[in-house]
Amino acid sequence: MSSLSTAWRWAFLALSFLSFTTGCFPSTSQPSPPLKVGVCTSFRPLVDEIARASLWRVEVTEGPSRFILRGLEAGEFDLAIVALPVSGGTLIAKDSLAIVVHPSNHIDSLSLEELRQIYAGYIWDWSLLGWEGEEVVILSREDGSGARAFFDEEVMKGERLSPAAIIVPSSQWVLEYVASRPGAIGYVSAALLNEKVKALYLEGKWLSSPDYPLMLPAYGVAGSEAGRKLLEFLQGPAGRKLLMQRYFLP
Repeated sequence: MSSLSTAWRWAFLALSFLSFTTGCFPSTSQPSPPLKVGVCTSFRPLVDEIARASLWRVEVTEGPSRFILRGLEAGEFDLAIVALPVSGGTLIAKDSLAIVVHPSNHIDSLSLEELRQIYAGYIWDWSLLGWEGEEVVILSREDGSGARAFFDEEVMKGERLSPAAIIVPSSQWVLEYVASRPGAIGYVSAALLNEKVKALYLEGKWLSSPDYPLMLPAYGVAGSEAGRKLLEFLQGPAGRKLLMQRYFLP
């Protein structure tokens, strides 16, 4: 056998050894699976911020808080972010629950009592609050929504929701309906606001005020080790800095 053939043979054996011990030749590495995150509609922007920062590759499922929690129990998510207090959950952020009306509405501020009377059906026309010409159209989220549960507890306080209220399945529906109907009123997370609706002062406080009366909580619940690591990140310095761009810290 020639010395040249022998050299090629040893080179081949060396490369084979390297490929076996390091995995670099040929590469057989696979990308890690995405982190499966279930999030209530109100806090979808939080997960989008995580994805935009390229911190984790995430696969997002959005829905009402109770729907997300059922998915977590079934093992469908690594992490759930919901607006309902839950056993084992960690409070990671708060956001103002904005009361929104059509931009043409002349009302700029409400008290909690006025808001309660609107949603109970005792105030049925905006003229009763000083704006002539429009009947009040009440929008509320569905049962199972964390925002609905929070609104019922903090605003309604046992008062029954008006039977005339229109029940909608997401915050996006609230925004779109209010933007298209001058007499409509609804509630959404402040992080979801757009220029097509107008947010109101509440008890004289604006959304960015730390003592705004309706602060919607976001709870994180880990369903796997990967989810626990993401939750730990959100509680650390870098995660808190990310949260502060849009939310209040607990």
